[in-house]
Amino acid sequence: MIQYLAAAGTNAGLTASCNQDSFGAKVFSSRNGMMTAAIMCDGMGGYSSGDVASATVVDAFQRWLLRRLPVIAEQEPDPQTVFEEWTGLIELCNQKIRSFGEQNGVRIGTTAVLLLATQERYMILNVGDCRVYLIDNDVQQLTRDQTLVERELQAGLLTAEQAKTDPRSHVLAECVGITQDVHPDYYTGAVKPESVFLLCCDGFRHKIGESEMLQYFAPERMRSCDAMQQQIRQLIDLNMQQGESDNISAITILAERKASQTIDLNAPLRVMQEFCYTDSRQLAV
Repeated sequence: MIQYLAAAGTNAGLTASCNQDSFGAKVFSSRNGMMTAAIMCDGMGGYSSGDVASATVVDAFQRWLLRRLPVIAEQEPDPQTVFEEWTGLIELCNQKIRSFGEQNGVRIGTTAVLLLATQERYMILNVGDCRVYLIDNDVQQLTRDQTLVERELQAGLLTAEQAKTDPRSHVLAECVGITQDVHPDYYTGAVKPESVFLLCCDGFRHKIGESEMLQYFAPERMRSCDAMQQQIRQLIDLNMQQGESDNISAITILAERKASQTIDLNAPLRVMQEFCYTDSRQLAV
């Protein structure tokens, strides 16, 4: 049986006056065992009120968890059902954020990555360049950036070395709130016991690489929420020491192997742990 633990950390960065990242996570007990859900959103740097955009998507996801997950979790969640509902959520947020921008004379947008992990599998929806990594004895990037450079790399128009130094690396091919249509990517796979999910914005990974992620977020270093938060703070501090000016945010979720326990098949979905962060005082409605 898998037990989940979650922690997070954030910093506005060296020069930003506002933290435009918004995020949240919950850990649940259910009749099918523990499960976890998390979201990371990065409000568009360079656009006014990016925090409103990111907060709007996080709020919608939290409402989905409250209203729909108890129904879906009565059985093992079906990826197709989850992805269909998440796509509708993203499309609605896209409309709300675009309308908010038009009414207020600003262009706002956000990236978003959503995760749901059960005892058996994980499901991920991604728009933009927030990432999800899986860390055990190695580091595996589970999502692919929706950026212009990444698409040219996949098309063979750039080499991996050229992509690393391309000045267009921050140009998004997809985001929520800017264009009329949004096209998420979807991922699913098996949950690995004794592993760590890392959800992060792009500012968290500009100055560090997978070697630092493995060093600080190896599962054996993440045995409590306090230990997880300490490791996140240390990597945020390392980013700051190396001059990161963008917002820096990360969520870590430990999938820890535990002895099998008797499960009450009549037990309702119950929140065991939760947190949510936003710097915004309003939503796009």
